[in-house]
Amino acid sequence: MPIEYILYAQLASILGYIGAVFLLYRLLVAQKDGVIALLREKERQLESKIKELSEQTPDALVSSLSLRVDTTLKEIERLKTDGEKYRGEVVEKELSLDLLREQLENITAMLENSDLVCPDCHSPLIGRHGRIVYGEIDGREVDAEIEIIEYGCGRVTEDGGEKEPCRKGKMHVEP
Repeated sequence: MPIEYILYAQLASILGYIGAVFLLYRLLVAQKDGVIALLREKERQLESKIKELSEQTPDALVSSLSLRVDTTLKEIERLKTDGEKYRGEVVEKELSLDLLREQLENITAMLENSDLVCPDCHSPLIGRHGRIVYGEIDGREVDAEIEIIEYGCGRVTEDGGEKEPCRKGKMHVEP
């Protein structure tokens, strides 16, 4: 009878060991799947952000407002030549032009304070991408994404630090 107990105990410990290994395997697979889903979501967010930024270039905003200002100036000149009967419209168009100038100045100020233009020469941003760097800290493997920004003047920054300087140098730009 004691041999049967030993046999059953051995079978129970083997089955327990196999169950524990299977449980650990399932936990690791579930964790891996969760990390993969999180990375895919992050990738989708970054792709949508890239698409949104590529559609909103500073040159497009400035050229659109410049075109509106030019059109309004031409319309004001035409109305002034038509005489006094359009005086109210002239005043209205001048107010509209002042509003457009204010918007243009605001956008120019926003561009100067953003990373959409070179801080030295105000050349436009031509590219922004990331690079993953792998390393080890305290015995653990880690990775970090480094952002690389390129401007039309040749300036390249890598995570905020200058990698390539601006080729045009500092220029004073009047708004």
